[in-house]
Amino acid sequence: MKKIFVFMFVIALGIGFMGCDKDSGSSYSGGYNGGGGYNGGGSGGSGGVTPTANFQYSTGASMTVRFTNLSSNANSYEWDFGDGGVSYSTSPTHTYVSRGQKYVTLTAYNGSKSAVAYAYINLYSVLHLSNVSSNPYTVYLDGVNMGTLSGGYYSELEVNPGVHIVRVVQNSGYVFYATDETYEITCNAGYRVTKNFPESDLGKSTTLKTEKL
Repeated sequence: MKKIFVFMFVIALGIGFMGCDKDSGSSYSGGYNGGGGYNGGGSGGSGGVTPTANFQYSTGASMTVRFTNLSSNANSYEWDFGDGGVSYSTSPTHTYVSRGQKYVTLTAYNGSKSAVAYAYINLYSVLHLSNVSSNPYTVYLDGVNMGTLSGGYYSELEVNPGVHIVRVVQNSGYVFYATDETYEITCNAGYRVTKNFPESDLGKSTTLKTEKL
């Protein structure tokens, strides 16, 4: 039976593996309200028009998220980005300093009336590395030694969205097709990328598989 083993690496540098590819990024609809609906419902005092809160956000290969306000019947806004940051702009851009799932809320106001919309944003990526050879390789992520990955085994690492350099070096004492290979892999937020190695043994120039988390 084929050996399968998962081992996780934790790095203080804030590096991990998840959904990677050379996409330009993705856009998602926000607009969940506290009651579980898709668009934020209104509340507040009497008189005037009750606003509706709604927004979209776009992510890519960085820690920056761009928000597009789709609210209606509102004249002021308050954003809570889920990391202690706030904004009163209509459609702000926010850069996070740490990866993870972010809970973002938008409150739309019209006088004494308000409505709230929210979304959960997966601001991280997962990099799945699979050693398809029969020999052990040492794995380096952005220059950091992540340890040895034995032949027939795989690992999953959580990483910040962005471009990561993965180098695999065959351990000494083994003879194989490839001894040292380096890959530049772009990881978009909210995605898992699978990278099989070594490429020379596979006879393929591209071995990336991307799936949404």
